[in-house]
Amino acid sequence: MTEKITKKKQILEALESKALTSSEIAEITNVDINHVYVYLNRMLNKEVVRITDKKPYKYEMKNDTYRNNLNNRILHDKIDKLEKNNAELKEGYKQFNSLFKALMENTSNLLKTSKITDLKQLISDNIDINLIKKINMEMNLK
Repeated sequence: MTEKITKKKQILEALESKALTSSEIAEITNVDINHVYVYLNRMLNKEVVRITDKKPYKYEMKNDTYRNNLNNRILHDKIDKLEKNNAELKEGYKQFNSLFKALMENTSNLLKTSKITDLKQLISDNIDINLIKKINMEMNLK
């Protein structure tokens, strides 16, 4: 399936700048001439390309509709990925907030029950460096 999309895309990209004969398309794209005819006929039926009236027949993009639709699909895919990443970031933020809140509660309790008054000393004495590494790895902060 990917091969077909690639061939179709190659043909469309070749036609973006000017009208071409099927032989020129085959030469530019290195797609077998028989495959070029198959794809061109499909694109003609879908009204993506049109053919000139005079010989040698040349094919050209009919309009920007196909290109715009393709760009819209790509844009929507990117938006979907961004929304997914945003949801993951929100979840990570919630987890981080919970960890931070627990850390602050533990810090407060430790300060009350400990002779240590220096917060830096308290943190270095009580926070497991492996926990920090794990949090960094989970949040891809490495």
